[in-house]
Parts: sequence; structure tokens; C-alpha cells
Amino acid sequence: MRFRRSAIAVLLAVVLPGCGEQPKAKPVSKPVATIWSSLPKRGPQSEQTRLVERAIRGAVYDLRGLQRGYRVRYLPLDDSSSVATGWDPAIVAANARRASTNPTTLAYIGEYDSGATAVALPILNQLGILQLSPASTAEGLTMPGVGAGPGAPYQYYPSGRRTLARLVARDSLQGAVIAALARGDRCRGLGIVDDGSTYGAGLSAIAASEAAPRGMRVRFAGTVDPRDEGYRRQLRKATAGCILYSGQPGSTSVRVVDDIARRNRRSKIYLPDALATPAFANPARGGIRPGTAKRVTLTVPVGPLEAQPPLGRQVLGKVGGLPGNLRSPYVASAYAAAELALRCINRAFKETKLAPARAGKTRRAVVACAVGKGHRSAAIGEYRVGRKGDWSKRVYSRFRIKDGRIVFAGELKTPKLVASPTPNNQASG
Repeated sequence: MRFRRSAIAVLLAVVLPGCGEQPKAKPVSKPVATIWSSLPKRGPQSEQTRLVERAIRGAVYDLRGLQRGYRVRYLPLDDSSSVATGWDPAIVAANARRASTNPTTLAYIGEYDSGATAVALPILNQLGILQLSPASTAEGLTMPGVGAGPGAPYQYYPSGRRTLARLVARDSLQGAVIAALARGDRCRGLGIVDDGSTYGAGLSAIAASEAAPRGMRVRFAGTVDPRDEGYRRQLRKATAGCILYSGQPGSTSVRVVDDIARRNRRSKIYLPDALATPAFANPARGGIRPGTAKRVTLTVPVGPLEAQPPLGRQVLGKVGGLPGNLRSPYVASAYAAAELALRCINRAFKETKLAPARAGKTRRAVVACAVGKGHRSAAIGEYRVGRKGDWSKRVYSRFRIKDGRIVFAGELKTPKLVASPTPNNQASG
């Protein structure tokens, strides 16, 4: 009998291991919030992309203390192709679709170029995903009117809700800055040439509308393409004391600007923020000629280094290269974009716990937190994103090119817009 009891005890121990012990609870996985970026990692903006991604990663690391009860995942994407000189429309659309079909996606930082943003924005907007742009300045992304193009901005928001927050001034301000700068340089005429892109054509139209009321004769040559047989004849129409070339970076822009300089040997040449890249400024990297560079003024939406918050000075100085060797003016805005996304995700988590079944409500909460609200960033200080998606900062500076480097040359006084009734931001919503 004793033997049988022992055998049964052994049998129970073998068949029911751990019987009588409390089962160990399985670890509960935390919900995930995904932030994407889509930027060109090949072509003339590749160096700026590397720096912007570094700024985004810095913000994710610095604000890691917010992640209590959930986990943030940052996924950078490349929007360029091996055959293109920068962003590729098909790849931009594929990136946006990839992000929009991921149920954990709550924010998307990009695109860099305004034309690329115009491709991605409607795709993301359909599912209510917050898009943050540190660099896209085209007027039509948020506002109708001069430089916006037909159907803009409504074609970019199929859902009927605004989901774009751009942390850079739109081009109505830059057009006014360039026109006021040319008038201050005592130019009686302003020649304007663009590359036909969403960004370039829009800015050139705004600059023309701002120059004429300031008493300058506008010599508008329109869009030029070096591959066109009539290219050089078109450039003759842009003869003036001051000339603006409005275009995207790349070998085509280098050629156009050098040809403008050859045909107008005494003219001042103005270039917008998109061309403030090391590849454009440095002849050793395929940039413009030193003789051309001496006459160039770049308008860039960034203020003096000493005017920035401590973290902004660190980001713009160590990462962006301000003031003596500007490599990217958008690193502070990129940091602030990631910072805004992280804070709004944290606020949404308190409402929905990022539950998969409540993904739509979570995305709406993130957008509502970002758009139409005031914010404070450790990198750029206080600002507001209006209801239309534009931010409140109104800062531009003049930069020169010296020995292939982009050098700070002084902050510009923000002019009053003559052609547009609404300045840069809050009046627009």
C-alpha cells in the first residue's frame, strides 16, 4: 500500500509538473507608436537628409522618458531612386502608402521637397495621419492664391480635415523677403527664372507679385530647361540688375545659375532656401563656379545662432553647421517636428492607450494636438501651428557663399506682404 501511494505521487509529479505552484504570468507587450520619415538619401540633398535624420533620432532619444506604457518606433525611408537626381514620385507614393497601411502609424515626417509633399499628403490625409514637414514651403500646400496653382490646397485633403503641420515658413513670406531685399539693394528691375517645379514656379509667381508693388520692373522669363532648344533665348528675357532663380538643387540648377551669371556679369543673384546645400555651393562637388558664388545671396528661414534656445544652438551649430558652414538649415525644425509628434502621441496615449481598435480616434487625437495649437520646443522655442497647418515663425536670414561654404551674413527684417493679405501664419488659420 505504501508503495502504491508513492507511485501515484511520482506519477502525479511527472504528469502535472508545477502542480500547486502559481503559473507565471506572460509579459504583456506594450502598444507601439510608429513615426516614419521619408527623405532623399541619394542625390544633392543626401547630406541634409543624413543630418535631419540625426536630429529626429536625437529627439526620440531625448524624449524617451515620455514612453511609459507604450513604445515608440522610428522608421526612416528613402524617397529617392538610383536613376533620379533626388526624390522620385513613385517611391514617395509607395512610402506614404506603406506608412498609411500600418495600423501603428501615428506621424510621418517629410517630405523634404514641396512637390514630394504634394504627392504624399493626400495619401496620408485619407487615413488621418499627421504629416510634419520641416522644409516644404510651397504656398499651395496650405493656402490658395498667388503661387498655389489650380485646386490647391483642397486637392491635398480628400478627408476634408487638415493633417499637415509644417515647421517652416510658407513661400509668401520668402517671396516678400526676396522682393524687399532686391529693392533694398536699389534694383530697379527683377528678373525671375524658375525650374517649373511645384516649389520653383510657385515662389517665382509670389516674388513677381511682391516686386511690382515695390516699384521694380519684373522681367519674368518663366520656366527654363537647359535641354530646351530655346533655353538661351529665354534667359535673355531675364536681364536685370537683380535676378532670382527659383528651383530645386541639382546639376540643372547649377547650370542655369552659372549661365545667368555669364549673361548678366554685374547682376546680383538671389537664390531661395532649397539651394542652400553643400553640393550646390561647392564647385569641388559639382556646385556653381566661384565667380558666380561671389554674387549670390541665399535667403534661408533661420535666425542667428545666438537667438536660438540652448538646445537649438547646439543642434544648429554642431549638426547644421551654422553660422560658418551651413550644411542644413532644417535640423532644428526636424528636431521640433519629432518633438511635437512625440508629445502629441503621449497625449493621445492618455486618451486611447493606443488600442488597435481605436486607431482612428488615436490618429485624430494626435492631429488635434498638433494643428491649431501653440507649442514650445526645446530647439526652437515657442511657436504656433495654425488651423491651416502653417506655423508662426517669421524669420529669414541672408547667407553668402565663401570658398564653397554657406556663411551667415545677417538676419533680414521681415517685410510686410504687399500682394498677399495674410502674412505667414495665424491670419491664415
